[in-house]
Order: sequence, then structure tokens, then C-alpha cells
Amino acid sequence: MKRIFAEPGVKFSISIVGLFFTAVILRELQQIFIPLILAYFLYYAFEPMNVYLRKKRFPAWSTMIIDLFLMSMVFYLAIRFFYSSFLNFSSQIIVFEDKLNSLIMETAAGFGLNEPPFSNFSISDLLSEMDFGGIASGFFTSTLSFISALFFVVLFFIFVNSGHEKFLSVIKSKLLARRIEQSSKKKKDQDATTDESYSAQDQNKLKAERENMIESAIKDISSQIQRYIIMKFFISLLTGMVTGFTLWLFNVEFFIVWGVMAFILNFIPNIGSVIAVLLPTLMAVVQFESFGFALVVGAILLIEQNLIGNILEPKILGAKLGLNPLMVLLSLLIWGYLWGIVGMFLSVPLTAILKIIFDNNDSKDLRFIGKLMEN
Repeated sequence: MKRIFAEPGVKFSISIVGLFFTAVILRELQQIFIPLILAYFLYYAFEPMNVYLRKKRFPAWSTMIIDLFLMSMVFYLAIRFFYSSFLNFSSQIIVFEDKLNSLIMETAAGFGLNEPPFSNFSISDLLSEMDFGGIASGFFTSTLSFISALFFVVLFFIFVNSGHEKFLSVIKSKLLARRIEQSSKKKKDQDATTDESYSAQDQNKLKAERENMIESAIKDISSQIQRYIIMKFFISLLTGMVTGFTLWLFNVEFFIVWGVMAFILNFIPNIGSVIAVLLPTLMAVVQFESFGFALVVGAILLIEQNLIGNILEPKILGAKLGLNPLMVLLSLLIWGYLWGIVGMFLSVPLTAILKIIFDNNDSKDLRFIGKLMEN
């Protein structure tokens, strides 16, 4: 039986079936897995501060309260920011509507399009045909889903914060037992051929060596995951700050909003950068009623996105944590299919974490897959 399962074709078929069932489980139970993944990201984001507080003799419950307080403040400030930005935009929407109407009519006239839909174009007429009842209902449902997801993220974060070390110790014990069993068997086979005895002292020495190796591997994986998450956060923050500052220099309205959006959208590879450039460029078109000026703004934003994404980010993260562009695209499609828009945001971090785990694995096949994922 073991010989049958050891055949490459059988192993490959079993792997494909396992991947299929894993994808089905991830898709069907996304309401559980997404908050859990987000909670783990928050855990790694707060871990440097928590380690520092523990060194200063802060009890575990106090670090938990500090983490929850900081999370609550961030959520509160984010909600206040978006709410105030929405109110500011609503107060100026009539001005922007008139500018957009005149811009579209002038552009249509320049192309010789004098038909009624273009000659008397009105955004209000288009909006009046929309089903605002359905939109309001969908918005209410999305808000409830967001609140429930937020609750589960906080709940999972509490349990992850208190149980992560125990979880790692169980994994370490399992790996240690398997490694010792494999090494002991190999050692005994060697001793049988050389007529040497395998003493309890040798076994204890082997156990200590394997324990140190596993401890080091787990620490390396955790530190690399933590470094990736923190560096990705600060790179996205830099992208948002540079975008906001550039739009402020060109006096584009709501430059802070566009900067925050650039920070958030930077987590979506390729597509996010396009949207982060396109939206403020359209805003510049409507505000200044000039395609030339808007194109200059868009070109500068595009150059900044490319400099940060294609030059600065690989330098900071390093080649080891970099991902092949093809793998980035595949991860975007796969995670987007499994978890929707949230999966698109998490696609690159999750794939990078998988690559870190593959690179630090004993399996030659997994290390080979990690090498394929490398940039």
C-alpha cells in the first residue's frame, strides 16, 4: 500500500484532490477564515509592541487591553474620517455635477456629437433612473456584514493573542516527534551496518539538536511573516502619503481621501494601483475642466506608483520575499475568486506567507514551489 501511495502519479492526483477540497472549504467557510486571517495579521502587527511591553514586565491582560484600545481608536478615527469626507463631498456635489455636465457636452461637441443625449447631458437624469431603494438595501446589508465581520476579527484576535504560543508549541512538538523518529530510524540503520550501539545519551543529544533546529525554523518563519506584514504596511503608507502630497501640490480636492485610498488600494496588486491613479485623475478633470492638466497629474501619480512598487518595494522586502509577477496575477485571481474583494486585498500577503513557509520546509517539492514563486 505504501508503495502505491509513493508513486509520483498517485501523489500528484492526491495533491490535486486535496487542493480542490481545500479551495471548496476556504470558499464555503470564508465568514470564518477571513476574520481569522485578519486577526492573525493584526497579531503580527502588534507583536513587536507586545514583546517590548512584556520585557517591561507588563502582564498579558494589560497588553491585550492596550491592543484592543489602539484597534478601537483606529477604527473610530477611520469611520470619523470617511464620514466627514462623505459630508464634504456631498456639500460640493452640485458644483462638481455642473462642471461634469458642461465638460461632457463640450467634449461631445468637439467630436461632432450633437445628438440630444450629448447636447443636453445631465448626470441628474442618469441618477434618477437608478434604483436607490435597492442600493440603500444593499448598503444596509453590507454595513451589517461589515459590523459582524469586525466583531469576529476582534473576537479571533483575543483568542489568537492568548493561544498563539500554545498553538506553536503543539506544532513544534509534533514536528519534533516526527523528526526524531525519522532520525532515530536512520541512525539505528547506520549503527546496524557498523555494529555500533545507539545509546539513550545519543538519543537525548539528537532530540536537543532537532529541538533547536525546529525552534530556529519556527522563529525564522514568524519573523519573516512579521517583517513582510509590517514592511508592506509602511510601503502602502508611504504610497498614500506621496499620493496625497502630490495632489495637495496640484490643489486637487479631497487629496487626503485619495491618499488614504492609495494606501488601501496598494494591497491589491496591479489593479489597485490603476484605480489609485485613475480616480484622482478623474477628479482633476472635473475640478479643473482640463484634460491636459489631469493627464499631467495622472502621469506623475503613475510614475510614483511605479517607482515605489517596482523599485523601492523590492529593495526593502528583498528578493527572498519578492513574488514572481505571474504568481502575483494568479494569486489575485485565485484569492479573488475564493473570497471576493477581501481576497484580492489579502492575495499578495497570503501568497508571500505561503512562500515563506515553503522556503523554510524540509520537503524538496515545497521548496521547489517556493523557488518558482520567487521573483
